[in-house]
Amino acid sequence: MPVRRTLYPGIEPYRSGRLRVSPVHDLYFEESGNPRGKPVVFLHGGPGLGSGPRQRRFFDPEAYRIVLFDHQGFFEGQEPLAHVDRFRRIPAVIVQGRYDLVCPMATAWALHRAWPEADFRVVPDAGHASYEPGITHELVEATDRFRPPG
Repeated sequence: MPVRRTLYPGIEPYRSGRLRVSPVHDLYFEESGNPRGKPVVFLHGGPGLGSGPRQRRFFDPEAYRIVLFDHQGFFEGQEPLAHVDRFRRIPAVIVQGRYDLVCPMATAWALHRAWPEADFRVVPDAGHASYEPGITHELVEATDRFRPPG
């Protein structure tokens, strides 16, 4: 069995705050990693635990300027499908656990059908948590594929 990738070492943000996006909504954001690195955006997908220190660790902190957003329920679940034309040229990987009961496979499949340019990875031995070994492996592999050379 191939060795699975694990998270990068922990780092602290060098900037954080709230970004007003409407009269009644704002987004928490933070920046970490290399301020001159390739920008990468991580948007937590929904309510619950939200963004946190472990999510910074999916990215090589030497190569990336890591920007985390946490909307905590700001977007509706199917909203990305309605607006996929706005971001379809952005390189992306959709990682889905086969046994995910929180976000069923049908949702990820619908997103991939609307956005076929995105790489779609199904982790056969995983559920919902991004920190399950198979999902962590796919997420770190994805971020390393987008990392700038050098």
